[in-house]
Amino acid sequence: FAASGDARLWQQGQRMVPGLQGELVSGQLATGWVFRNVRFRSTIIDVDARAIDLRWQLGGVFTGRIPVELLRVEGARVNLHIPDDFSSEEEPADASVVDTAPFRLRLPIGLDVRALQIEDTVFTCPQVTVKTDGLQGALRWKGEIMTVEQLTTRHVDVALADAVLADDPPASHTSSQPSPGKPLDKPFDERAISKAIEQLPSAPLPFDLYVNRWQASQVRYHQKGFDTLQLDFDLQQA
Repeated sequence: FAASGDARLWQQGQRMVPGLQGELVSGQLATGWVFRNVRFRSTIIDVDARAIDLRWQLGGVFTGRIPVELLRVEGARVNLHIPDDFSSEEEPADASVVDTAPFRLRLPIGLDVRALQIEDTVFTCPQVTVKTDGLQGALRWKGEIMTVEQLTTRHVDVALADAVLADDPPASHTSSQPSPGKPLDKPFDERAISKAIEQLPSAPLPFDLYVNRWQASQVRYHQKGFDTLQLDFDLQQA
């Protein structure tokens, strides 16, 4: 494909997916593209990314799966909306924002990502804010199921909003940073950690997620009155 052909494909893709914007910088359909200033808006999720580098082998589509050699994302900001009275049939309050997918996200074709690299990312929802300097891994996605074979993260900060633990729920959600908590005397005290986990809210994803192995370094979880400080761990599915 010529560069003009790739540009037309990207323009067509943006027309087919309302709420999607961005700049196609280079690449070709057969081997992958590089994007800058990518943005997606919907009633469920808002996504901004400074840069996306996608490298694939298009011929793999004929096998029923898309083999992605590299998916690199820089400067991503993800905001998940979880209304208390969520309904898939509810009309968006802002008519300019169009929801293009049901609450369950199902891919029409299999996806294999051999190298996933995410740098400088912030994920927010009404209950929690997660920041990470770096994430690497490999994953498979089939239908509504994403399976992460191996995940490595560094410098992760997980902050629970104060409002989640308040006795009287506020009128509207807030994702403000929690007040500094008292560090644990024993960061790995099982009873203290279990008690804190019981208070955590659930944040539904639009797909099923399974992680076979997760290695993390310099991870901090904190909420009002509770702070693990930095810790490392290696979790592996039995």
